[in-house]
Amino acid sequence: MRDAAWPLRGTAAFDATPLAWRDRLSERFLDDLTTNVIDLWYPACVDRLAGGFLCDFDYQWRPRGAQLRMLEFQARQTRTAARLGQAFPARGEFREIALHGLNYLREVMHDSVDGGWFWMVDRDGQPLAGGTKHAHGTAYLIDAGVEVHRLTGMAEAIDMSREAFGWLEQVLHDDVDGGYHGWATRDGRPIMRPTDVPEVAGADLGEPLGHGVGLKDANVHSDVLEACTLLLEEWPQARVRTRLAETYELVTKDFGTAAGSMHYLAYPDMTPVPGIERYGYSLQTSFRLLAAADPIGIPRALATRQAAAFVEHAIERAWDEPRGGFIEAGPAADPKVLTGVALTVRKRPWWVQTEGAKALLLMALLVPEATHYRRMFERLVGVIDREFIDHRQGGWHSLARGDWGARRRLRRLAPPKGDLWKDASHEADMYLAAARMLLGLHPMEPLRPIG
Repeated sequence: MRDAAWPLRGTAAFDATPLAWRDRLSERFLDDLTTNVIDLWYPACVDRLAGGFLCDFDYQWRPRGAQLRMLEFQARQTRTAARLGQAFPARGEFREIALHGLNYLREVMHDSVDGGWFWMVDRDGQPLAGGTKHAHGTAYLIDAGVEVHRLTGMAEAIDMSREAFGWLEQVLHDDVDGGYHGWATRDGRPIMRPTDVPEVAGADLGEPLGHGVGLKDANVHSDVLEACTLLLEEWPQARVRTRLAETYELVTKDFGTAAGSMHYLAYPDMTPVPGIERYGYSLQTSFRLLAAADPIGIPRALATRQAAAFVEHAIERAWDEPRGGFIEAGPAADPKVLTGVALTVRKRPWWVQTEGAKALLLMALLVPEATHYRRMFERLVGVIDREFIDHRQGGWHSLARGDWGARRRLRRLAPPKGDLWKDASHEADMYLAAARMLLGLHPMEPLRPIG
């Protein structure tokens, strides 16, 4: 069962939560989903000329920039359209948009010669970055294929997901130490050291996620956890189940700890890399754990305890009490990984708030006697409304207004609303998951009509 892990409706904890509160918030989230996501992104991002989706929009939602095509962005916009189509089946345009995205992923971003999917192409569809490929975008590609298949029943969609899973297995899975290497050459060799990075004229290529070459990261593995969970529901193969169980173990016991902290990076042998802790990934993983636990036989109580540990640790270390919201990163809690750490990154990005809101709401509904979850969730909703939603131009800012630099604040120049890394998915997923949780719906049940 996707995202919210199981239908909450009918459980004692859920029924103890006031109905009026749940109904009021669900209505608010569906209205905000319409106003600040759907009406702005779709169909404005749909590129009818070159295919795929436009990514670059300024703060007034005007298209700008090179409009490059990154696999993660294209896959997540496709996945979001498919999820909206499932939530609102009367809105036929989402089916058309999801198929538009699927066709681009299959026909342009797929490497028909060497297999896999390009990490980046230009607007004309020409491979960039030496034709390299990455596990991060591939995990989202698996999601996209599953969700389009759920919406349309098209065999081509689930076939794409199966092929992508097979490519990950063959090229980037580490059969010795477990988990996945992140980056690969066009011809399917893991990039493990700087000398493996292909030379590209006029470009100095770095690891797409910004960390050291050859390291494993919690970002990729949390996304693979979700991808395997979704794929297993539609393609119940033993190999997928095995990989889901392995990834669950890695995110809870190698990247994650029983105390709730999470290492962001690990060496290939899974030894933690000294560095800061990035709290968004522990919040994101906490929400994914319960959905992943059921099909691999992890007791729900055990998965709930680990999810709660991740959330409690993020509250302790990342909640910004004076201003509200979750900061991006800070010193690692484990003394073994504190080497060289001096600063705390106190900025509050939009996506960390969406992951925090889902995690806090899930805990508030599961454990209503722990009243701090509901209290913090309500405060975070207020912070989102005040510091992230642009009530004049619409949509979400990528960073809390209080974290903008002095020059940007003085000039009242807001950050762009869309770029390669900021698509519609985090906001849409938060609104959809929150509305369904509040209403006690299964994660794929339709919601009330909108628009």
